[in-house]
Amino acid sequence: PDIDAVYIPLPTTFHKEWVAKAARAKKSILCEKPCSISAAELLEMLTVCRENNVFFMDGVMFMHNNRYQKITQEEHRQRFGREGPSDCTSSFSFPGNEEFFKSNIRVSPKLDPLGCLGDLGYYNIRFALGVFGWT
Repeated sequence: PDIDAVYIPLPTTFHKEWVAKAARAKKSILCEKPCSISAAELLEMLTVCRENNVFFMDGVMFMHNNRYQKITQEEHRQRFGREGPSDCTSSFSFPGNEEFFKSNIRVSPKLDPLGCLGDLGYYNIRFALGVFGWT
């Protein structure tokens, strides 16, 4: 009863179910990324939140940082060139041992069908969308 919000760090395939349960219990939600496996599923999640008058926020911190806000502003993007940047490169690297590939949710299509792209690739994609002004 004294809980105002919940954090949902579950595998992506469970987000829709648990967001709906939390929203119907009148709890605002911080949902780990990727929030859903499709845009249609995300819209369903947002609808149930609106219907229950609760807040929904994704768990991607960098988008709310002042530096990100600044580099995505039109006048700053043009510093990259007349039409903005021409490309954006980013990468992640870590050794995945045998245990990782046996047990990590990011390699299980049943738990996280977007895999590593949905988990780590999200940062690169979201950053590029902002820098190129496509948000």
